[in-house]
Amino acid sequence: MGELGETVMTLGEFNALPEYACTMPTGPKAGFRWRVPRPWGDKMPDWYMGESIRLPEDDPEYETHNGVRWTVICIAAQVRRR
Repeated sequence: MGELGETVMTLGEFNALPEYACTMPTGPKAGFRWRVPRPWGDKMPDWYMGESIRLPEDDPEYETHNGVRWTVICIAAQVRRR
């Protein structure tokens, strides 16, 4: 995956993402997002977000496939207001 960026989200946003632990989503449209634990089965995995993206127009698979952008998920601390 190379060096990854970070996606900061709330716990609610994290919980709303569908989880694909052992598979990849089939035929996702550009913009579709999902979460993946790594290493799978670990009690405290790191979480990654996959986002389906359009391939560049000069890519031979441009018309038939999408690419995937991977980022590390970071949960934002929630501050209680009094």
